[in-house]
Amino acid sequence: MKGYDEMFRDVLVRRDEEVIKIRKRCKVLIGAACGVVACALAVFAIPKLSAKKISPKASLDPSIIIVWSSPSYSDLSNVESEPLMGKIGMDSRLKEALEAASPDDYLAFVYSPKVEYKVDQHLQELYEKCHSAEISLGELQRSLAEKLIKENGISDTEANARVSSYPEVLEAKKELNENRKAYAAYSNRITYSGHEDKLDLLKEKGFVILCTYEDERYKEYLRWGSGIAVCAGTPDMIRDLVDKSLEENNISAFLLGTSIIRHAPEEYDQSIVHLQEDTKLTDELRAEYAENGGAPVKVVVKMGWVGEWTDPHVYAYASVGMTEKQFTESNDLTDAQVEKYLETLRYYTYWVRPDTVEPLLEDGELVEIRSHMWDFVAELSYERAMELCENKKVAYITSFSYLEKCREWEGAIYSVIATDESAGS
Repeated sequence: MKGYDEMFRDVLVRRDEEVIKIRKRCKVLIGAACGVVACALAVFAIPKLSAKKISPKASLDPSIIIVWSSPSYSDLSNVESEPLMGKIGMDSRLKEALEAASPDDYLAFVYSPKVEYKVDQHLQELYEKCHSAEISLGELQRSLAEKLIKENGISDTEANARVSSYPEVLEAKKELNENRKAYAAYSNRITYSGHEDKLDLLKEKGFVILCTYEDERYKEYLRWGSGIAVCAGTPDMIRDLVDKSLEENNISAFLLGTSIIRHAPEEYDQSIVHLQEDTKLTDELRAEYAENGGAPVKVVVKMGWVGEWTDPHVYAYASVGMTEKQFTESNDLTDAQVEKYLETLRYYTYWVRPDTVEPLLEDGELVEIRSHMWDFVAELSYERAMELCENKKVAYITSFSYLEKCREWEGAIYSVIATDESAGS
């Protein structure tokens, strides 16, 4: 679980990158108006999402290969532009999969019709309950974590991890989840009503309906409040549907990369960290060491900040030899200065970096530093893991294989929907 200061630092970097991109874009426009050749904008790489092929649902044509276009949550924030009435929009994940898929693949997607909601008092009440439960959970976790920090002088990362398994926090999470389910059920029922004919049209066009809002076992598969069915069609079928949406039946909808909304079983819920009061090793890692006699295993070391913090902007401004005022008011920053500023800002925003990690480890132990996740992966014996726990900046250490099992569970529902003959029954 990320601490509040960690999330704040993440936001700082993203904010600065966006501000600088806007400033540089303005420079290009001004330069063009003056007849000056502008420098090219920096390109920020976006990792390509690969499509995952799995076996088709038993009741489908055995020649059909279902390709799932997203391994995680997908929602309307990923849609580049909202469609006008009679227009279909797609999110970025589905577009990527569309380009990568072979002609015979059937791409799975969440079908989310564009609807104009009327004022519904019950829906508003359910939403307010969800909002209230979220606030209550956040306040409870914050108060318990602050108490631990004050009493024990630990990092907020460690404190948040420890309180995540407190009974009162688990009960508050349960209440929030129940409220979300109630909101989802009612909201999706409203959305689904009056759009069944669109699914019939998709069937007529050859699309496969893998599950709908009405399928009790998979209601939570659809992201709450934004989808009524999981469908699948070939790239050409999807493109044709989008191109002809203005002509046929005035279809207006979003096609979203498939997503999971189901909550993992408690034992595979990464938001819950199982820590005993007297150790920084999670229960899962302790069990792994007990089984192998304390031999080295791959672990994930979560880091937390303890001590006085220096704003990374201080280092970033210094790296280009400027004060904050000079940098923010300058109209002639070079690309090299901007890149140096951002490079330094990123480096010092995350304290999980080579100069803070490597002194903790012996030769051959480091596997990977994951600054953006505020942790690093290492091969450690039980004895070495216990030694690292003496460092206050080590929030806790957990099992790498356990986290891998959590991710495996997250993908399990895909296989169930696609292969289980009783799916949706």
